[in-house]
Formats: sequence, structure tokens, C-alpha cells
Amino acid sequence: MTLSFDASLLRDFDEAIRREWLLANGIGGYAAGTLLGANTRRYHGLLIAATAGLQRLVTFSRVDAIARYQGRTYDLTTAYFRNGAVEPMGYLNLHRFYLDGTIPVWQWRLGDALLEQRVLLAWQKNTVAVVFRLLEGSERLTMRLRLLHTVRDHHGETVPDWLPTVTDQGDYFSIAREAQSFALRWDEAVTWEPNAAWLKGIFWPEEQGRGMTDHESLFQFGDLTVEFGAGETWQVSATTEANAREELSRRWEALQAERLARDEQLLRQAVGVMGDSLPDWIHHLVLAADQFIITVERGGPQRTILAGYPWFTDWGRDTMIALPGLCLATGRHEDAIAILRTFARYVDQGMLPNRFPDEGELPEYNTADATLWFFEAIGRTWEATQDKQLLAELCPVLAEIIHWHQRGTRYNIHLAEDGLLAAGTAGTQLTWMDVKIGDEVPTPRHGKAVELSALWYNALRWMTRFAAALGQDGSEWEALAERTQLAFDRFWNPATGHLFDVLDRDGEDDPTLCPNQLFALSLTHPVLTDPDRARSILEHCTMKLLTPVGLRSLTAEHPAYRGQHRGPREDFDRAYHQGTVWGWLIGPYLRARRAAGLDITPEMLDGLRAHLAEGAVGTVAEIFDGDPPHYPRGCFAQAWSVSELLALWWEFGWSSH
Repeated sequence: MTLSFDASLLRDFDEAIRREWLLANGIGGYAAGTLLGANTRRYHGLLIAATAGLQRLVTFSRVDAIARYQGRTYDLTTAYFRNGAVEPMGYLNLHRFYLDGTIPVWQWRLGDALLEQRVLLAWQKNTVAVVFRLLEGSERLTMRLRLLHTVRDHHGETVPDWLPTVTDQGDYFSIAREAQSFALRWDEAVTWEPNAAWLKGIFWPEEQGRGMTDHESLFQFGDLTVEFGAGETWQVSATTEANAREELSRRWEALQAERLARDEQLLRQAVGVMGDSLPDWIHHLVLAADQFIITVERGGPQRTILAGYPWFTDWGRDTMIALPGLCLATGRHEDAIAILRTFARYVDQGMLPNRFPDEGELPEYNTADATLWFFEAIGRTWEATQDKQLLAELCPVLAEIIHWHQRGTRYNIHLAEDGLLAAGTAGTQLTWMDVKIGDEVPTPRHGKAVELSALWYNALRWMTRFAAALGQDGSEWEALAERTQLAFDRFWNPATGHLFDVLDRDGEDDPTLCPNQLFALSLTHPVLTDPDRARSILEHCTMKLLTPVGLRSLTAEHPAYRGQHRGPREDFDRAYHQGTVWGWLIGPYLRARRAAGLDITPEMLDGLRAHLAEGAVGTVAEIFDGDPPHYPRGCFAQAWSVSELLALWWEFGWSSH
């Protein structure tokens, strides 16, 4: 799969504007936008810089450009305004967009000239370079450029009620808003004309679809004119690094060589684990995986996994689910071990953090399942590495976790008398179906949620194996596991032929068909082993929940079903786990099929493979509409969506397909 788009798609505005690109810098910063260059989200820009603690700042937003060649004027920019205007319409001159590894590249055909633009992020630095190259041309080309910027949190929007402080530092400019700033430098220009003004009414259709403020303003402080001939380049760079002069002096050739060498190394590592017959689309996913594995400063550098771009930070649940595919399937064993050690530091009262907030505050612990996924991630890492030192280091932490659950920990999480795991009270949201609207929980799952007991059983079985590997007595864990497995029979609902989703929720059992029951079959140690029940569960999930891009979170027949994840904020919050399709659930589904003895083929991933060219190119979205045609929604790049595809390809040995 070559991720390249020609003029036939790029000049179809409605199709092309939905496709996005993403470039990450390994510390949580990123650059992102649409293939057409128009920013359609608050999170789009050329440099969204990460600070310590993972706050992200939008700084250098975009470059607007007009080219003049052989007496003709060509718009290169596409801009979308709140009044509905698309002006200018530079997309009509676009010749090609493609990914060179992970580097986004645009080309415009201007008469006999071919002009190219590349965006390059420095690795583990908040520095970007935008370079224009005239690849072909019989005459010199003139460009008039306008550099647009802001200084704001990436969750916010710019209101034009302030002016940046612009300081000429001799060979670059610093642009500040109170304590936040960035630096900007460009190659020599023919002319530079100060022209401070706000460009207002920039439209964000994706934010409108999320029920959010749908527009902002960007600041320009001057116009540039540059001129170059065939084979020549012009570069503009921005940085938030303290050593601005040094960072801004880095040339695009060096940044590109650094990026392409990294891409090549990542592919070599993955081939060493998955085999050398990987299809192109898996190559793209290997590179996409690297976007999520980051180093963050929290009292020192810590390795972690970013849950999704553009708005998530690192979440305990997402990290543990995504780790096998992002790290183990791709041969990044050292990263896997480092990430596990990062999270082990934060275990408190037998719980793993749910998430780390954006601005470095203390972690939040409102999760019942992240801690149990920790066992699965450790077990899978141990299987891949045979690292007994890691087991010896982490097993005391894991034993403490189990004992806390036996005694009871936060949020009423405790081992019930019947051997099943219970959690929460009315008004709490502790599983992955965790939306809360005011005081209302649209998907109440307090009580005994089916996947919690499946994960608890799996954790105990892992502990039994860990004890054996370390020459320790594992009888305590084995006895607990057997008790849970016997009690798990209560989840079987003979009236429906599948499992209850929750037992003992306010004295009642919830018979709703949800994908959560797949974890009773899909984990390394499945708690449900009856083949007839397994096939019955798979039959219902296949008929009612399966789509080409993942599984619905609720059947379309259910009265609470929401088929589109759009509209006012409350509407799309309600849809999040009540019909919305989740791509990552294809992993548990196919593993459950394998456990049930049903067929599994790589063609079952074709819908998600095609998606790599339909959303944010080269990666996989967080969610999709429950209704066809299943438009991608949510984060345009999600760690566990990418991870599960890589993990499946690795686990099932599909490298020859």
C-alpha cells in the first residue's frame, strides 16, 4: 500500500478535506493537518510543542503561500472560513500528496514547474522545519508567504483580544504571549514587510461536529517574498527549545536524514520479529506505532505510551492494552520493559493510574481494569523476553495489587464473597466504558462487570506462572483463580445464549449484548472454556456487533443505540459507548474466534487496512460511526487501534500474506 494521493482525489474537496496527516516528535509534540493544508481542528498546526507533564502548545500554525511563475499566479494555500468560503483554493493546483516514510510531502504542478513542500520535526525536540523545493522549472519562481501563528493550549482557541510580543533577536524572531513563547527563523528573503494583523473566522468543521467552538483567529506579523530556481530550496523553522539559535540553525537535510534513518531502523526491528514478508500497510503501522511511544519528563525522563492524537495523554488502561502490539510485535522489548517500570512506580493502594492529566498534576486512579491489564502486559512481555529479573522486580508489586483487591481498595473495588470482582457504586465509571455527563453515567456498569472478573482470573493465572518461573509457591493464586472460574458460571445467560454484561448492578443482572464478554475468551488465560458457549457468544457478537472496521459497543436494536458520533457535546458523549464502533475490539474478537475454534484470516482486517488511506493516512482512528459507512471519529490516531492490528499480525503469523 503506497500512501500517495494524486490530483484526482486532492481536487475533490469533500473527499480530500477528511484525510489528515500526523508527524510526532517522540516527546508528545506533533504536527498535523489535512492533505489540503486547511486546518479543520483546533489541534492542527505545524508545531504543537510538548512541555514537561505533557501540556501541548499550538505555536506555528501554517504557511500561506502564493506562487508566481511564467507570468501566472498560483494559490498554494487552502483556507476554510466560518462563513462557508473556501478561499483561496490552492487544492486545485495540488499535484500529489504522499508520505516519504513518515514525512508528509506536497507537490504542486505550476506550468512546467514542480514545487514541493515537506514538514520535518526534529526527534525529541520541539522544533519544526518547513521546506519548499523547486524540483523542476525552466525559470525562477517567486513566492509570497505569510506565516500564521498563535500561542495557546492545544485544547483551546485563540480569541484576538491580545497581541504577541515580537522581539527581533538578530537572526531570528521570538514570539511571546505572557510566559509562553517560541522562536521563528527563515532563509534569506527578497523582501520582508512587517504587517501585523489578525486573520479571523478560520473554520474548524471537525470541532463543529464535536459540539465545540468551531473557529479561531491566527496572527500574522509580516509578509515575505522569496525567489528560487530549479534545485534550490527555502526553509522556515520554529522551535520552543531554550537553545533556540542552535535549533533554528538545523537544516532540513539533516532532519530528514535523521527521520528516515529512524524509520528504517524501526522497520528492521519489526521484520526481525514478524518476518520479512510484511505487506506495505503493516510497514505503515510499524511507523505509526512509533508516534505513541514517547518519553515524558515527570521528575526525570519516563517512557510511556500516548493513548491517542491529538488530545489524549498517557492512560493506564490504553498503555497496557497497546503495549504488546506497539512494543513486542515490533521488536521494541526495551521500550516495553521501561514502560512497565514507569507504571509500576505509580501503583498506589493496589491500583494503576487511570490517566495522567495534561499539566503534570497528580495521576488519577478512577479505573478498575487498568491494573488488571498490567498483569497481561507483564506476562506478554515476559513471554517475549524471558526476563526473569523483570518478574522478580515486579512480582512483589503484583502480589500487593492482589491483596489490596482482596481487602478492598478505592471506589469499592473488591473481591466479592462469591469470587467475582466487584467495583463501583451508582454514579461511578471505572471500566473502559467511562463516559460521564454531569452526574449521569450513560453506561452504568457498577457491580460485577464481565470483563473485570475475566481479567482478574487472567491475572491470577499469570501469577501462578510467574511464581513457578521464580521457584515460588503459587498455590494461593491458583486457589483464587479456581474459585473465580467456578463463580464465573453465573455470567452465562441461557435465555439469550451469551453472557450478562454486569451482575448485581443494584440487585439486577444486565443482559445487554456488549463486546465486553469477548474478554472471557480472548485473554491469554480465558476464564470461559466451554466450546458451545464460546461459539454461541461469537455467533451473537458476529451478527450484531461486527463491522468492517471493528465492533459496535451496542447493538443497533437496543433503544439506547446511537449510530453517529456527532452533534452537540452531550449527543456524541452518549454515542461513545452506545453504538460507536471501536477499532481495537477487532483484536479481542479474533482472539475469541481462535479460542472458540472458528476460522480467522487476514482478510478479516481488510476494512481497517483500507482505512489507512481514508482517515489520518498511515494510522488508525479511535472510533467509527456505528452506522454505515462508518466514518472515522474521535482521535484520528489511537494507540490501541494501531497496536491490535500489529499484535494480530504477529500472533497469528500472517507475515506471508
